[in-house]
Amino acid sequence: MAHQLGNSFRAVSLRVACVFVASIALCGCSDSTPGSNHPDGPLVRVMYQGKPLGDVQVMLHASKGSPVIAQSISRQDGNAYFTEVPSPEPPEYYVTVESVGDGGWMLDPKACQQLSKSISLQSLESSPQQQLEIPNGAVRPLMNSKRRRR
Repeated sequence: MAHQLGNSFRAVSLRVACVFVASIALCGCSDSTPGSNHPDGPLVRVMYQGKPLGDVQVMLHASKGSPVIAQSISRQDGNAYFTEVPSPEPPEYYVTVESVGDGGWMLDPKACQQLSKSISLQSLESSPQQQLEIPNGAVRPLMNSKRRRR
């Protein structure tokens, strides 16, 4: 009898632990995290050769070389939504970008460095929809190591 009670207690404890872990997992996946990609608020549309480009992390800085103060990742429609921006905003943002997806391509790091030296965006409050054009040649296909050796 004591053995059956012990097993029942362990089974109930396991169920409670599973429910607790599942609750944490669900709460951790909400869209309310800073820089989440929720279609509200200002947006920057990332484009490459006239087409939207998803899986690009767009990071905004108050000045060249300063820390990131707002960031978002573009969706497949190219839109990177910024749900949290600093207040007050700087009159313009300096932009850095990097690829974050595994869609068979990557942004060329040299092209990204050149882009960050030359591009800025207006404050998102004054211009809530802006476009960021990735320069030609900046997107490179990923190749597996077997193809590179040939």
